[in-house]
Amino acid sequence: CNLIAAPLDKQNFNFNTNKLTQVPNALFALPGLKLLDLSHNMLFAYLSEAIGQCQALVELHIAGNQLTSLPESIGDLKLEILDLKDNKLISLPQRLGLLTKLIKLTVDGNQLTTIPSTLGGLQLLRDLSIAKNKLSSVEQDCLQNLSSLVMLDLH
Repeated sequence: CNLIAAPLDKQNFNFNTNKLTQVPNALFALPGLKLLDLSHNMLFAYLSEAIGQCQALVELHIAGNQLTSLPESIGDLKLEILDLKDNKLISLPQRLGLLTKLIKLTVDGNQLTTIPSTLGGLQLLRDLSIAKNKLSSVEQDCLQNLSSLVMLDLH
């Protein structure tokens, strides 16, 4: 698979606005990968569990694809920023609540009907945007422990 990327440096890769339909697992094995932008591609259905290997990854952008689910291994990462807007996600993995360093989570424009209560464990989360979904309710327990939250968008 030939990938054309605009590397910002050896730790940051920008693959946005291409026509990727899948991500080679070898990309997730790159040591020191800190920023990965896969936004506005043609990623369908799911992302590989291999993403859990990206132990240095702090920023992941997957906006504007067609993802319907995320792997549970995403909870193994040390992400600070996670951008999932404008996909077709119907749920978020329970293990997302293990992203204890997460400060910004954007899931606008998906198909979410609920938010996992495990998000309440994201003590450093400052910016949570879950607008333009199909939420019928949000559990109070999910939000009450988010003591660092500065911005919440449910519109």
